[in-house]
Amino acid sequence: MAKRRLAIIVQRCHESIVGGSEALAWLYAKLLSEEFAVDIITTTALESTTWKNELGAGEERCGGITLRRFETDFERTEYFHRLNRLLNSYFTKSRGTRSPLNSWRPALQEEFLRFQGPYSTTLLRYLEREQGNYDVIVFFTYLFATTYFGLRSTDPERTILVPTLHDEPPAYMSVYRSYVGYTRQMIWLTEAEYRLGKRLWDAEEGPVVGIPIDVPKVEPQIRRYPYLLYSGRIDPSKGCEMLIDGFLDYKTQNPSNLKLVLTGDPQFDIKDHPDIIFEGRVDNETKFQLMKGALTFVMPSKYESFSIATLEAMGQGTPVLVNGNSEVLRDHVLNSGAGRCFQNESEFGAALDWVFELGDSERTELSSKGKQYVQDHYSLQKVREKLIAVLS
Repeated sequence: MAKRRLAIIVQRCHESIVGGSEALAWLYAKLLSEEFAVDIITTTALESTTWKNELGAGEERCGGITLRRFETDFERTEYFHRLNRLLNSYFTKSRGTRSPLNSWRPALQEEFLRFQGPYSTTLLRYLEREQGNYDVIVFFTYLFATTYFGLRSTDPERTILVPTLHDEPPAYMSVYRSYVGYTRQMIWLTEAEYRLGKRLWDAEEGPVVGIPIDVPKVEPQIRRYPYLLYSGRIDPSKGCEMLIDGFLDYKTQNPSNLKLVLTGDPQFDIKDHPDIIFEGRVDNETKFQLMKGALTFVMPSKYESFSIATLEAMGQGTPVLVNGNSEVLRDHVLNSGAGRCFQNESEFGAALDWVFELGDSERTELSSKGKQYVQDHYSLQKVREKLIAVLS
């Protein structure tokens, strides 16, 4: 019996891309490849700040999955960056109040989306022409042109959207509310993501599937000093500047041999300081060893739709400190009981005090709660079963 055919649409796809909706699309494709014949439909872009065509257009097979790549029509230009600054200034002037962006006409919003990219005429024509050959078409991430214009090229009865939505200025553009009518269903990663979709788009309730979390058994990395750990893109938008400044302020007021260990790709110049240990990109085994050996794992980002790294650390039994301004992170901590939230540098210092004051029995209890939360909600088998049920 022939497998049903599944198309997954994502803005870029390559083994060098770590994290984000790109990694999620590939992971879902692998989970579903036994049940479906899977095509990933994507662009030839490798780098998301320009969408430059760096990979060859055409078809290739990879791990039992067919990748179909299409060239982007243009790279990002200063014109887009001017529009982006205008969008961000709107929310700066609104002094934190958030409401649908109705002051931009739909034509201007679509102009923003087109030039934000990646925009590919050949990809959109392929979807329009070949959609009837797929039983299900799944679009990943609400944000980009491949999703917004791709959904308009396909039959809503065939399509499912995985928004990976989080609270950021573009999400308030009113044209995104049309997603509710252009897809038969949305898959949410967390209940908090759905609540945001309900507030912004009046989205209908849908299945909360999540992401499978790998929890390999590793030995903790033992160092001569206790350390906090952050793993991921080292970026101001991820709260990393606040993390570094808050950590150094804490060390000034509380001298000790505590260090901050950072792993990942830096997007700004990291301060040269003896208490900040930058290790760059590390392999998965080293990452998990660092997580297991850390005094605590810190996720300072306000903008998270899921946060794989936080759950990986919880799966290793490490207490987590998270930015409570992120509804998703706050839910993870409150529902698991495996950490603590902070909302500013002062609360970050108090959270570090809390970690230092934990006794052995309290750490053991936190460790057990984190592991159980990940196992109950995000095991590979549970996520795969939920996905197949949604697509059947």
